This record gives sequence, C-alpha cells and structure tokens, in this order.
Amino acid sequence: MNAPSKLGFLGEPRLAPAEAFRKASWLTTDFNAFVWSVNFNGDPILLNWKVALDNNSYLTDDENLDLLNGLKYALIGATRN
Repeated sequence: MNAPSKLGFLGEPRLAPAEAFRKASWLTTDFNAFVWSVNFNGDPILLNWKVALDNNSYLTDDENLDLLNGLKYALIGATRN
C-alpha cells in the first residue's frame, strides 16, 4: 500500500533513534567525546561531560555510560524540530 503524497515521508528509510540523535548541526566533535565543542552561530563553546557525581564517580566513568548517553541524547533531542 502506498501512502498519499502528503504522507510520503512515512515510506522513507529512517535511522534508529540511537543513531539519529548522535548528530546535530551544532555539534562539532564526535558524540562519544568527553568534551564537546558546540557552536550555535557564534563562538565555539566547550562542554565538559566529566562531572563529579555524588557517589564519587564521574559522569564519564564506564559505570555511568547510560546516564551520560541519555543526557547527550536529551540535549540533542531538545534542539531538534
């Protein structure tokens, strides 16, 4: 079954959300970097993800990878249409 022309975008191949939210036009470094360089039409800003947590670990430690990636995905997702 073919979608009507206004819904044609539904038939286009899509990236999995985990892949699609690893890129943003303003992100000038790799998603996996611990320090991001971001540029929102101005001077680049550094965003350091190595933040100390209450359990004496860092956000960038392996044990916190799900939390770190979730925060990164949320930031990218918040800036998308």
